[in-house]
Amino acid sequence: MQQGSKYPVMVQKALSLGEKITIHGDQEGVGSRSYIHSRNFADAIVFILKNTKPCLHSPSTIDRPDRYHIAGDKQVDNLELANLIADLMGKELKYEIVNFHAVRQGHDKHYGLDDSKIRSLGWKPPLTFEESLSNTIKWQTLHKEWIS
Repeated sequence: MQQGSKYPVMVQKALSLGEKITIHGDQEGVGSRSYIHSRNFADAIVFILKNTKPCLHSPSTIDRPDRYHIAGDKQVDNLELANLIADLMGKELKYEIVNFHAVRQGHDKHYGLDDSKIRSLGWKPPLTFEESLSNTIKWQTLHKEWIS
């Protein structure tokens, strides 16, 4: 977050007229992530607890509990995310793409999670990515006293 701001950086810059957003990328494109709302993540944890068998500890063996990747319902690149946030706020996106990866080698452009295991059990996020993002932006603009 920016110093003195009550909003996350992207929201603050979208609110500031004329301020550019820095998008990390290069000639091959920009990075992407699978974003997930905390409510969806909590729902997945409760689903796992209710629908799977617990790992029973045995003193003579190494515990090997099941592991589940929990991911959002959509892979979004950073420029697409910035555009979505600007659209939700009714602002024009001003941005520049900066080759952040050249100075921070080893930085992953994409973190991929395979959530097919939990989905094969029947779980799906209760809110879509778009609903989650819209709800988050609305809440942040209405409750800036909670953002620090």
